Amino acid sequence: MPIERVSNGVNVHLGFGDIDVCPGLLDHADVTGALVFKEKTFPTPIGTRVDFPSPIVIEADKTPARLLFERVESVDVVIWGLRQVRAMMITRRAEGVANLNVGINDLVDAAHKNAVAKGWWDEERSFGEIVALIHSEASEALEDFRNGHAPTKVWYEGGVKPCGIPSELADIVIRVFDACGRYGIDLESAIAEKMAYNATRPIRHGGKKL
Repeated sequence: MPIERVSNGVNVHLGFGDIDVCPGLLDHADVTGALVFKEKTFPTPIGTRVDFPSPIVIEADKTPARLLFERVESVDVVIWGLRQVRAMMITRRAEGVANLNVGINDLVDAAHKNAVAKGWWDEERSFGEIVALIHSEASEALEDFRNGHAPTKVWYEGGVKPCGIPSELADIVIRVFDACGRYGIDLESAIAEKMAYNATRPIRHGGKKL
């Protein structure tokens, strides 16, 4: 149940695609900001945003769950809090993945399912487009290096989004995982096979300089 009334308040369960988050102003003389949570008639993909006319006039008696803001500064505090919550969730999930005994094909499956859930496969893309996107992540890693960032440096945009060469290299791998999930490629077997073959090759095989 997306909006759940409990004995000591109301729980709003976000993350299932069945809640609209509507910004607006409360319907009275004072300037009171409001963020209203409304149940949808039909669920939509997670992360879908709806553009509402601005400002929406919120009728207090018709909204079951809402945040009210009497001052602009209070909005900033909630934004800060939400960013902290997001960072905590990302960190905990990353720790969970690191602690799981998962194989490469498990990560392929997870990466592709996430890409599908986020709408990146709502329209079919060619294999050439996928390869170009993999190239784009490699180019971003190179650009970070050209801008003077060490290969191990990581920083967080807005305190949440990981940036830097490690993140760009992760994006390369994630896009490869997504492609393999889409096309049914057994990447784990392919890597094992290719590494076994590479071990048999002579030193600096092919005579290339790089």
